[in-house]
Amino acid sequence: MRGQGGQPVDLNRLDEAEDALRKSLEFDPESETAHNELGYIEDLRRKQAAQKEEIPWFLHSFVNPPTDPLTIRLLALVEDLPSIPGPKTVGPENYSRIFDAFMQRGWAGFEEEFDRVMPRDRADYADVKRDMLCEPLFSIKAHRNMADAVLGNKTVEEIFDEMAKQQEQKPQ
Repeated sequence: MRGQGGQPVDLNRLDEAEDALRKSLEFDPESETAHNELGYIEDLRRKQAAQKEEIPWFLHSFVNPPTDPLTIRLLALVEDLPSIPGPKTVGPENYSRIFDAFMQRGWAGFEEEFDRVMPRDRADYADVKRDMLCEPLFSIKAHRNMADAVLGNKTVEEIFDEMAKQQEQKPQ
């Protein structure tokens, strides 16, 4: 049981790891290894909670940028496309799951949950992902604007003025 607690820690599945380690303590309550591993999990949770509190969710895209090559290409492709509401793309329940994962774990959470909702072997996988990335929540440009506003680099009015100018410059 103690051994089954190690692998989930490496995969950041801390609840699963903790359950296995606690079960191992039923068989060997004095296990120093299990107690140390549980302490390690507790420290990881503290660090993750502190990190989440340190940076707003929209800065995760800069601190932990997407790593999936398709997502990177699609984000560049959709940057100036009109937005498509995410719930229309994958349905409200699936959208909520992807949204929550993104808010909690950034791009890693997005990728994991999107792949649960939309298997990579589906013929329309890239099309659905592209449409999902048109949702303003996932827009790197929107994240940049929010960061500028929070950091005091630009006022909200300046950001809206820039957006209006960009709309005017686009060919119709």
